[in-house]
Amino acid sequence: MKIVLTLNNYKYLTGAELWTYELARELFKRNAEVTILANQIGGEIAAKTPSEVNIYPFFDHPEFEPDLVINSQPQPTSYALKAFPNAFHMQVLHSLLSYEEPLIDEKIGKYIAVRPEIKKFWNDRYKELNGKTAVVWNGVDTTRFNTDYTPRKNKKYTTLFVGTFDHLRRDVIMDLVKDAAESEGHVLKLVLPLNPFGENLPNNVEFLHSRWNIEDLVKECDETAGIFVGRTTIEGWLCGKPGLVYDVDEQGHILQKATYDIPKNIELFDSKYMAESVLKEYEFV
Repeated sequence: MKIVLTLNNYKYLTGAELWTYELARELFKRNAEVTILANQIGGEIAAKTPSEVNIYPFFDHPEFEPDLVINSQPQPTSYALKAFPNAFHMQVLHSLLSYEEPLIDEKIGKYIAVRPEIKKFWNDRYKELNGKTAVVWNGVDTTRFNTDYTPRKNKKYTTLFVGTFDHLRRDVIMDLVKDAAESEGHVLKLVLPLNPFGENLPNNVEFLHSRWNIEDLVKECDETAGIFVGRTTIEGWLCGKPGLVYDVDEQGHILQKATYDIPKNIELFDSKYMAESVLKEYEFV
């Protein structure tokens, strides 16, 4: 079976990139011939991708006829619909944000929402999605993130934030910094590509450069923090940690925050289950 995965960029350790990485890795293990198409390509995520998975730029790839194309974001979806008119197409809905709005096209046979509220939000807006949208949670490699470890005894309550200092997360990071700075018994660990504070790092805040291996940080923290129910939240759950989850609007303004304990249906977040669920949606059509 030939499968193409498309997305804007395949370079950063975040969002759609990691979703695509985990799916490609699992589909390859199921003997699929997997190709990733993206704009920017590189970084640790491309280096970690199995060598048998092909990675090409959108406008510089060989001709082929895939059976299934799984698209993230509107522009890659639009490209793929024209490039592979005979394939079965899915579009993955990663958020409620307008720049990840579903593309309405009769050639898209299924839509995959990574959270139930995403399915409801877009189904309420577009009647064409009703009956064509399934929920498949972000999958995480449970051989890396699990409760099989000896936790370190933190002297101070430790919150872990992994991500970027972009417009969606800026207010969230500043709120976390404020909470840590005001509490003597609290430490905030920020794992980011760049240090936004330079030499003026606030009290009780530790900066660490982004890296692939964050299992030890997740397993040693007392809670994770992030926007929406993102990957770090799920990784924390799998390691037995609650997640402080922020909801933000398109400008990054905080709408609400709440602590989510470990769900009972934790098996839904295994990347193996994610891949099997996506393939079942294809087979059901």
